[in-house]
Amino acid sequence: MKPYITLSIASLIMFACTPSGEDTSTESTTEVTSTESVNSQDNHATAGAVDAYLSLKDALFNSNAEQSAQAASKLKEELSGLEETDTLLSVIMVASDSLSASKNLDLQRSAFEVISDNMYLYLKQSGTGRSLYRQFCPMAFDFKGAYWISDQEAIANPYFGDEMPTCGAVKETL
Repeated sequence: MKPYITLSIASLIMFACTPSGEDTSTESTTEVTSTESVNSQDNHATAGAVDAYLSLKDALFNSNAEQSAQAASKLKEELSGLEETDTLLSVIMVASDSLSASKNLDLQRSAFEVISDNMYLYLKQSGTGRSLYRQFCPMAFDFKGAYWISDQEAIANPYFGDEMPTCGAVKETL
């Protein structure tokens, strides 16, 4: 029952923190790139979190609940090491706690959706030192659809794993 409550809280926070209106990525990108030292610091700081996120995605693609739980714990650890306080990071950490506390792949994938949506927003603000791809599966969660981030253009769907490994498409390059 506890993972449901944590996931519900994370979802509420996510919706409350999602920016409304048009894309503000131009503002954030300008802010981050205006100072060389801040940009390189952000890229260095987010690299560990991105690696941990990608490990989580891969574990879910492989339908390995144990590895997913471990990767979510590692993601939270990497995020807590970031200096800046950001609501998006808080939501990702709460959802990571929920994911790591569960051994149920369906619950883990629900928490992963919250993590993915907020990680995308965070990386749009903070930037990243490598090419990443925002991918979308229209069939996830009873055709509601869900996004995730990958470091490869090839689709490896974490929401369906070996059931439908290539369901999805690249929607954006970060």
